[in-house]
This record gives sequence, C-alpha cells and structure tokens, in this order.
Amino acid sequence: MDETSKTLARRVLSISGWTVTDEPTWPGPEKSFAAHRSHWGSAWRASVVCPGLAGPGLPGFLDDIWRHFAAQLDDGYFREVLVVLDGKEPGAELPGHRDPRIVVRTVDQLLRSSIDFRPHLEDLARNFEEFSDGLSRYYVKPRARNFVKLVEPTGKETIGEDIEEMLTRWIEAPVGADSSPLLDPSRPVAVLGAYGIGKSSLATSMAAQLARAALTEQDRRIPVLIRLGEISGEQTLDGLLGKHFTARYATPGYSLGAFEELNRRGQLVVILDGFDEMKQMLSWTEFIYNLKQLNRLQVGQARVIILGRPTVFESDSEHQRALHGQYRRGTSVFREEGLPDYQEVEIAPLEPEQITTFLADYLEYRGGPIAGDKRRMRQLTEQILSPQLSDIGRRPVQLRMLADILPDYHGSIDDLNLGRIYDSFIDDLIERVILREEEKHSRIAFSHIERREFLKQFAFWLWNARSGSVVTTDMIPDDLIEPFVGNREIDSVRRDLVAGAPLDRRYGERVRFPHRSFQEFLVAESLWERLQSSELSLTDADRMINPEVADFMVFQRGRTQEGLAQRLLSSLDSPVSRRTWNAILLNDHVVEDAYRRVTTKGQAQLVTDAELLMLALWTWSNRSSEPRLKLEHLLHGRGPSLLYRFFCSLVIGADARQNDELIELLGQLAAETAPLERITAQRVRTGAVVALDDSWVARAHGRETVVGKVAGKARIKTYRGDSWVARGHGRETVVGKIAGKARLNTYRQGRQEIVGGESLAVNWLSHRAVQIHQKIRIVRGGGTVDVRNLRPLLAKELSSGPFVSDWIWNDALDPSIMPRDEFDLPTGAAIRASIAEFQSVTELVGEYAQSGLLPSTTITGAPRSARRPEEDS
Repeated sequence: MDETSKTLARRVLSISGWTVTDEPTWPGPEKSFAAHRSHWGSAWRASVVCPGLAGPGLPGFLDDIWRHFAAQLDDGYFREVLVVLDGKEPGAELPGHRDPRIVVRTVDQLLRSSIDFRPHLEDLARNFEEFSDGLSRYYVKPRARNFVKLVEPTGKETIGEDIEEMLTRWIEAPVGADSSPLLDPSRPVAVLGAYGIGKSSLATSMAAQLARAALTEQDRRIPVLIRLGEISGEQTLDGLLGKHFTARYATPGYSLGAFEELNRRGQLVVILDGFDEMKQMLSWTEFIYNLKQLNRLQVGQARVIILGRPTVFESDSEHQRALHGQYRRGTSVFREEGLPDYQEVEIAPLEPEQITTFLADYLEYRGGPIAGDKRRMRQLTEQILSPQLSDIGRRPVQLRMLADILPDYHGSIDDLNLGRIYDSFIDDLIERVILREEEKHSRIAFSHIERREFLKQFAFWLWNARSGSVVTTDMIPDDLIEPFVGNREIDSVRRDLVAGAPLDRRYGERVRFPHRSFQEFLVAESLWERLQSSELSLTDADRMINPEVADFMVFQRGRTQEGLAQRLLSSLDSPVSRRTWNAILLNDHVVEDAYRRVTTKGQAQLVTDAELLMLALWTWSNRSSEPRLKLEHLLHGRGPSLLYRFFCSLVIGADARQNDELIELLGQLAAETAPLERITAQRVRTGAVVALDDSWVARAHGRETVVGKVAGKARIKTYRGDSWVARGHGRETVVGKIAGKARLNTYRQGRQEIVGGESLAVNWLSHRAVQIHQKIRIVRGGGTVDVRNLRPLLAKELSSGPFVSDWIWNDALDPSIMPRDEFDLPTGAAIRASIAEFQSVTELVGEYAQSGLLPSTTITGAPRSARRPEEDS
C-alpha cells in the first residue's frame, strides 16, 4: 500500500474518532501506525497495518501478523490489529482469521463501520412497506417524459423509460464509464414533475429499494432520504445533516467528516425530496444559499438526486440558474460556482395501462365490494379513462381520489372538475375520521363543519409559518384553536383537533398533510374568504399564491367572486404576478364588462388603467379567443392613461397595416406634457419665470412644447428663431415654445422681457417624454422607429401602478411580451410633417443633453404623478 493510501487510512480513522500516531508497529515493508480511542470508558489501542490490495497471499500474511502481535494482544498493549486493505475485487469475500482480534477491513468498510446506518436503513425499508398508507401495494413505477424508447415488437410506438431503472443504472455506473448511456454518472439528477405526479412516492420507493440492498450487501451504496419541506430558513449542510442523523434518527457514530468522506468515496446515494416545498418559505436569495449548501454533496463519486416541482421557478432564468448554474448578462452566458449542471428527468403522466394497473391494485388493497366485481371495476376504469376525467386521472394522487369518490358518486361526470374532486375527497376523509372517532368516547366530538374549518385554518397557518411543512402539535398557535374551545381546556382541544384530522403523524408528534396538494386546495379556499372579507389585500395574497394554489382558485371561482374581482381590480395600485391575475382578476364576466365599455362610444373614459391592462393580458394569453382588444380601442379616450394605452398596444401587437395608429400613440406619448399652473402676465412681466419646484414640469397647450427646468432668474435666450426659447443659468434650462397674447422683447443691453396680454402659455415636456426622446431610435434613413430602448423606462413607470410583475425582468420589460421591436414609419404627407417635428424635438433634446444643460435621465425612483391640465380660458 503506497503512502497516499496510508494517509487515506489515517484520515478515515481520524474522522471516525481515533487518535493516530506515527509510531510504526510492524517490521515488514508494509506501512503501519498506531491508533487509540476511548471505548466504554477505557483506552482502546490498535495497531494498523496497510498491506495494499487483497490477494491470494493474504491468509498467510494474516498468520504472520498474528504471530508477531500475539504477545502484545495477550498482555493488552494492543486490543486489536486492524488490517486495512486498499480494496478488493467486486463481490469477493475478505478472508478472516481464527483470532477475532485480527480484524480485516477495506478502507471503505472501515469508513462505513464508523457510522451505524442500520436504524436509518431499516426505517427506510419499513416506511415503504408498512407506513406509507399501503403505497407498496399499488405503487406504479413512473416513466420519463423526456427519455423514451420503442415498444417491442412493433418498434413504432414509444413509451417513457422506467425512471427507477434509469436511476439504478446511473447509481451503479462508475464516473467516467459509458455503461449508463441515458444519465451521466458525473452529474447529479433533478427529477421534476407537477403536483401529485409521484415524486415523493418515487423517492420513497427508491430509498426502500436501496436500503434493502444495503442491509444485505456490504458493498451497496447507502441511501439517505431527506425531506426538504422541513427547511424554513437559511440552512447549512452541517446543520441539516446533524438534525437529520441526531434529532430525527439516532445514528450511532455519526460525524459530518465521516459522512462527507463516505459520500465522496461513492458509498452513499443522497435523495433530496421537495426543493419546491423548501422554496415556499424562503426568499430567492435564501433558496439559492440553501441549494449551494446542498450542492456541497456533489463531489467525487457522489450520487445526488433532487426532486421537486419546476413550477417553483418564476422564470426560465431562475430555472437555468438553480438547476444548471447558468445566468445571463446581455447575450453572454456565465457559470455560477456552487450550482452544478443537473440532468433533468421529467415524470410523465400515467398511461392508460398504468391507470388500469393502479386501479386494480389500489381497489384490491382498499377492499370493499367493488374489488371483486369485474363489471364494476371495468365500469370505473372506463369512467376514469373517459374524455371528461382522463386528464385528472393521469396523476396518481388524483387517480386515487377518483377511485375513492366515484363508486359512491351518483351525479354526472360532466359536473366533476378538479376543484369538486378535491372538495369531495377532503369531505370523505373527514367523514372517515368522524366514523373512527365515534368509537373513542374519551375524545372530544367535533362536527364535520368544525373539522373542515380547523383543517382550512391550519392549512393557511402552516402555509405562512416559517416552520416548514411539518410541525409539532404544540407549535399550533392558541388563536387558531380558540374558536373551537368553548369551555374546554385549550391543550386538550388542540390535541383532539389534530388527532381527529386527516393529517399524517410522522416521527412522533410531527404532523403534516398527506399530500401537499390537499393543503394547497384548502389554502385556495381560505384566500378567497380572506379576500372577500378584506382581511387580506391582493398584494398580500399574491405572495402566498403558487401555481398550484392559483389553479385551485380558478376551479373554486364562481359567480360570487365576480364582484370581488371587480372590487380588487378597481383598487389595484401595484404589480401582482400573472398567476394572481389569472386566478382572481381574469374573471370572464369582468373581462366582458370592461370590453363592452372600452368598445362603446362615450363609455371608454370609464375604463381604468388596470382594466385596460386586464384586457391586454386576456388578448395576449388568448389570441384566438374573443373578446380581443384591438389597436383602435387604444387611440383615443380619456379613461386609461396614455402610458397604459401605448404599452397595451405593444402587448397586443400591431401588424404592418396598423403602424399609423401605433406611431400616433408613440407621438402622443413623446409629446406628453405634465401640468403647470397658469403663468399670468403679472408674474412674467419682469422676465423671471419662477418654477413650482425643481422637478421636470410641463403644461399642455396644443403641440407647443418646452423641455427643461424652470428656476431662478436666468436670462431668456432665443433659439432657432423667435419660437424656440431657452433660459440658461448654470444647468437650469428650458427648451420649447411660448405662445399666447404675450410677446418677447429683447433690449440692446441684452435684457429680455415678456410683455403684453394677460397670460403666457408655456408648454414643458414631461420627464417621461424627455427620456423617450433620448431613448428612441429612428433608423434606416428615418424609415423605422426602434422602441427596444424604452423597455427600462416603461418597466420603471408601469411598476408604480397596476401591472404584471412577471413581465419585468432585469429591471426592464420582458422582451417576450413585445412581439415587435421596430415599426415602419408611415409615408403620408401629414404624418411626415409630424415625424419631422418629432425628430426636431429629439435632436434638440439630444443637443442639450450633450451640452450638459439637461440633467441625466437615468431612471431613479417613481415618476412624478401627472394630472390632466385644465383648459385655458
């Protein structure tokens, strides 16, 4: 055994709790050293000899070892001689010695023996067979959606690869070998799937299968299954593993060093289930931190599997960063340290033959009259495979609910949707609990309504608790229990409510929902109620709505929610996620009402910015469905603001025939003015125009425009004739036109004065309009206008009001919502004149910006709100 291997043996013993010395103990050429540790309160000293690989001469060598150390073993100087081998042939048995004090181990065996994983392995095997609600009786192995193979013997149809077989080959293949063509052994695996598709069942089955093998074969990898839903904050790997192997499992000999060495040397399979449940309670920064901690496990010969819902990611960029360690800056792609490139395996929905097998096995496990009735079994299978229910039945958790509900269901299948199925199933679970509790007279009786209400309140509290998805009974707060107490003792009520609820009780007093989708359904119910009572604002609810809760809210939506949707839409003053728009605000009747008003002459002014955005989102999401917002609806009207009308025109898209209208909107926005009070002749007679403040200000008056700030007593200078005027004093500038009955006089000394008339109308471009002139690009000889540089400006301005938060990406509008970046300019004479004036203003703004007279237009903070200027008398 070379020096490197001896060093490895010393390290393994050190992290296993031994103290090693440099004292040679064996006179032969093989490396040796002494080690000691405390054993049951007394010193335990061992000689360690490292002869290299096992071979045919090993039995004779062990005899030599025994003859040399016999006296030292007998007098107690050494308690054992540990012969540590570098390795052995796969499947080969190591020879022993007649004296049990001569112990033969490979480095890996020595390392494995330092931690007693047996209780952990026995629990994993038993959990699948005994404690998972009969899962092993009806479990159907999932297939991969993104890995398919041909069906024999036809060779024409394809089905997904068996994921368990794929993972088994990947686990057993050495790094660098080509024996696993589907999955690369050097990369970790991410198993992805929607809710109820069977991710946790797969994790439980794989862990049990690997545990049984590790209990019977010493050389098999040891599975470690960790449920990530229990993580509720930033979590170091050291803390997570320490809690798992001490608080949850009493694992003799556990140490972080030994675990990490076992993992690095390929002795473990780490299965991390539920990264989406971990993300629920964390900020994005905390989530990435925790992922990087977990990814410390991906070293050497490690095998790491992570499972979760891909819907937890808000965007493709989040998905790419979290699971592939990639992020973009501009057009360049970079790698982020600590985030490896996972290879993704997506679980496919159940195929008809899998559904048939599942139903037969589940109903046999469940028992009852239908299990032995072939006719009723066939009828049930046909119902589930019918067009009305086939999509619902392709997820195992929902298929099981259908199998429980349909035998006693007497209504029309057409009336069943996912919301009704969950509602009926949860009621059915509660009824079973009530029947069970009637036999336990010592327990407090609660009605069906009370149990359902408690379950809903508990689901909502747990959803927002920082304790994760698994809690102990005593963590449930008193204010959640108090409505059910009456004159009873609160701790007894808490205990009985939990004991009498359809919850899983795991690891002692720890409770959780049998499936996360049950909790999500109840959270959706609770959100509707709290929004209806105004206990929650839409912004608060938005933070609690994940894609699955949003789906359930859509199914639960009814006529009673129409008024609520309209009320929430009317009061919306900040961005919320697209899923919240879809679940709550995009109500068919509310959409139709807003569309009727926006298309009815004389009623367009009644449409708000939020309603116009809702119509644009509806049109963008349902391009082939009515009602559809059209560009002509956006050109005029005093309802929605000009900014929202222009943005919505970009969202719904404009074809080549609609360029005139779109450019007209852009021109209106670029000439937009903000209000300034009337300047009277008395106030301007001295030639000093005093600003209301230091902000960009403007006043609407036809097409006359001014750009700049008004401050101090700066002189007035003429620019480009008598119409354009500028006032310059340091950085205080004005660019624009003056109009009205007043006139500008210039004296020989250079003094200027505005005289005559009763008022002077000065039109200042708004800050937004100035930035548009600075950002816009007219290209190709003036034939095309490029609006892509407006994305940051539009994102900043729109994000201060009702908007779709998902549409803002990297502080700019997501390019995918703007179908076109360039628009051909119309060629008509009148339009050309308008464009020429637009370009002249753009050039003027550019000149003043280059000269330093205009301040930087970097977008900072919310824009000043503008009100509609009153008409001049």
